[in-house]
Amino acid sequence: MLTGIAPLSNIEYETSQSILMMNVIGGTGKLFASVLGAGFYVLVGDWLSTLWPRWLMLLGMLLIAVSLFLQKGLWRIGTALLQLVRGRPRNDGGATQRSAAYD
Repeated sequence: MLTGIAPLSNIEYETSQSILMMNVIGGTGKLFASVLGAGFYVLVGDWLSTLWPRWLMLLGMLLIAVSLFLQKGLWRIGTALLQLVRGRPRNDGGATQRSAAYD
């Protein structure tokens, strides 16, 4: 913003909120996850706005659901589906398996 590349409208509360929602919904840590989240936010927001004037409330509920149940966002769903299609077993990132002694 000091060099004049970014406009001052980028520091508005609503813009910052939208950027944060896009990152959380898509998944943090990956560039393409943020792009996926941005596309999802724009497309679903546009679709929901035609259905109900209070569409941001529905999008907020979706954000809560993603935060509770999909900590890695939509990116995690995409990678899990890709691994399922390829036939590879899913890696849960350190989840321990039960030993044979408990079976």
